[in-house]
Amino acid sequence: MGTEKRKKITFGRIAALCVSLLLILSLTLSLVWDGYYPFWDSLFRRSGLRSEKAASFDKVIFLDVGQGDCSLIASRDKYILIDTGPSDRAVSTARELQRLCQGRIDTVVISHPHQDHIGGLAALLGEVEIGRIILGGNPPTEAEDISARDAALSLAEKAGVAVSAAPLTLRQGNCELRFFEAEEDASDNDASLVIRAAFDSGLTALFTGDCSAERLEALGRDDLHCDLLKVPHHGAESSVSEELYNDIMPRFAVISCGEYNPYGHPSDAVTEMLEKNSVTYRRTDVNGTVTFSVKDMKFI
Repeated sequence: MGTEKRKKITFGRIAALCVSLLLILSLTLSLVWDGYYPFWDSLFRRSGLRSEKAASFDKVIFLDVGQGDCSLIASRDKYILIDTGPSDRAVSTARELQRLCQGRIDTVVISHPHQDHIGGLAALLGEVEIGRIILGGNPPTEAEDISARDAALSLAEKAGVAVSAAPLTLRQGNCELRFFEAEEDASDNDASLVIRAAFDSGLTALFTGDCSAERLEALGRDDLHCDLLKVPHHGAESSVSEELYNDIMPRFAVISCGEYNPYGHPSDAVTEMLEKNSVTYRRTDVNGTVTFSVKDMKFI
């Protein structure tokens, strides 16, 4: 009896030790591997324990939303979303963002209210808590764009989410955003908000909506230069010029477009320009959702 009792006690201690080690391992991984364990990650965010650790894992995620744009900046314990993708992918995009952001996005920026950029916002408002919405671009004129914008703004009002024009700058986490608005007579695509994100690590990223090369060239080299470029207008031919790439000089680029899209995006001229300038790039139609590590300055 004594031997059996000792065996039971020893087994119980070993089991308790294993459980404790597994718990410590999951907690440690949650601190050092941002978002891998959503429960612990959410717990640490609320407690404030995550803030310094997560600084090393700032990232930019370019979601595969088909023919549209949707870029998520995760910086420390803040989430900034630039565009929400098209309406035909709205539900799946909203659920994916809910998972990535643990239920809250601090700021949603809409570069311009075309449905392939704002179409997912209404569904997102039903899935995720949103702190504020910044709305750029000209008022829409096409029926599907008007419908997408009005549905989103109606839900935002009901949810008490503030909607405003872009400020000059906005600080979120380890990242400062600077906004560039177009001239009043700009075309709908050229009226897209241009957003330059400068991280404390030194990395800069440029988000360009559907702008043409001509619109971007007007900004000037200091405002254009970046390490990571979201290629304008899904890689349309109008988005590229030799002068523009000489000003931007990106090291990395992402083209957000749909597989077999009817517009021929991305243009061969765009991919050839990237390759000619030795830019490492990814395409959401080929690579799916693309993640870029700010700390390591590489695609992961």
